[in-house]
Amino acid sequence: MPYWLITAAFATLIAGEIRSLFAQPSRIAVGVACLGVVVSGALLAYSEITAPKRYEWAKPRYYSLPVDVAGAHTIKINSIKGLPGYVVKPVAKGTRHDYAWWGQEHLPFPMEDIRRCGWRIVHPKIDVHFHDQSCQCAPQDYLFEIREPWDQKGTPGEIEVEFQVSNETRSILSAIELQVGFPFGYGNDLAIGKGIDGIIRFATIGGILLGALGLSAQLVRKHRARSRTTPGPSVPTTSQVG
Repeated sequence: MPYWLITAAFATLIAGEIRSLFAQPSRIAVGVACLGVVVSGALLAYSEITAPKRYEWAKPRYYSLPVDVAGAHTIKINSIKGLPGYVVKPVAKGTRHDYAWWGQEHLPFPMEDIRRCGWRIVHPKIDVHFHDQSCQCAPQDYLFEIREPWDQKGTPGEIEVEFQVSNETRSILSAIELQVGFPFGYGNDLAIGKGIDGIIRFATIGGILLGALGLSAQLVRKHRARSRTTPGPSVPTTSQVG
């Protein structure tokens, strides 16, 4: 269903709830107020329940690095479903973010030392830009970025990353993990989505409150109307005997 149609229907329902606040008591006004509470509550529940799934793409993945044995080691990194690429960056071991965080990380070693650990992609054979001191890329704490190739065949579902463990690099590699998250530009999509969620939350809670107030107003007016139309108790009269 088109979003504009849902928005128009919800706006009409809100208008009906506001009308029920001031309308004369009627079954229609009571029904509109009750419908507003039910629909607003259902929309709020649906938005909150589906939010984790809608933002699954924004949750970073973390990969530990085996460093027990010296020599070349590889880890397999999976792509993020639905995105045309991803960014790999080192983070301090144990770091966890709800969403991919591209701010400045507090790394246990300088980025220059981490880059000297012999990183390379061994499978598949794709052209990947590894960030170093010579490039002007930002942010500067990226290790490398996988982008969808120009032939639009899609991002590789899995890559194998090689790194070198030695006496010099073991302490560095044992203190970090690799964080895999959405490309830098998708942070705007996340911010917009979160903003829309906030608007939906505000509107639906407002709809619940308006419906509840409208229903209360209708019941109070109905009770007052009944009080006015109900005849009071009859006062017995006594006849005067002469």
